[in-house]
Amino acid sequence: MVSISRSLSTDNTFAYVILSNDTSTAVNESGQWGFVSQMTTSNGSVTAKCLEFKPNINLNISLIAIR
Repeated sequence: MVSISRSLSTDNTFAYVILSNDTSTAVNESGQWGFVSQMTTSNGSVTAKCLEFKPNINLNISLIAIR
């Protein structure tokens, strides 16, 4: 879970990973991002859900909220 002050539970949120400019790092980030199966919003936070495995590196993501 990540705190995002202006997030609402009614937001439709689209998320994507921001890949590194380094190719080998970007390949790893892309693979780790594949573990994320769902993003849900609530008032003040966003939670990522992983079904079996979770990323073992920090990922930079961008969120776009549609209200």
